[in-house]
Amino acid sequence: MSINIVDHWFNQLKIINDPTIDRLVNLIGSPVTRLPAWNSIDDAVISIIISQMLSSKAASSIINRLYSFFLTSDSILRWSIENYNSKKSIHGVSTKKIKTIANWAISCERKNYNLKEYNNSEDVKTTFKNIHGLGTWSCDMLSVFFFCFPNVIPTSDLNVNKMVNRYFEGRFPSHVNGLETMLCICFWEIIDRKLELIG
Repeated sequence: MSINIVDHWFNQLKIINDPTIDRLVNLIGSPVTRLPAWNSIDDAVISIIISQMLSSKAASSIINRLYSFFLTSDSILRWSIENYNSKKSIHGVSTKKIKTIANWAISCERKNYNLKEYNNSEDVKTTFKNIHGLGTWSCDMLSVFFFCFPNVIPTSDLNVNKMVNRYFEGRFPSHVNGLETMLCICFWEIIDRKLELIG
């Protein structure tokens, strides 16, 4: 995900006439801390799978440990296939997540995905939810942080739902059309940095 894209989205969010959003963007200042530095979709998928049901801090620790040991995503994918039937977690990665990473690797070998064919988050879900272990949340994270689609609403993300319920009366604000992804990034930033949106 490019910082330039996020800066542009954030500046667009600033000019929306909404007092809650105004407080939100002023509280954050600039949401650059959530931007992952992925070199490939394999890096993205590995990181997203490991991040499932974990805090950002815990996930980052495991991801950094894996890459320190294996160095490349190709090595991690091979390792996951070799350990597909492991009965215990390895390097902090659960057996279920090892299988999911391996399922991704095997699927890529068979289908050779053309990433230019994906135009929105529904395209991503239609294709990748067929891979065992990759659900709606994982596909939405791919759409947000790898494909950088601007209008993703990850309805399966508990923190997004929490923020929408708390500050927007349970409905995603319609007047942020085309900036839904940016608003979600702001939500996650507030939670990660333990900020408090007053009002």
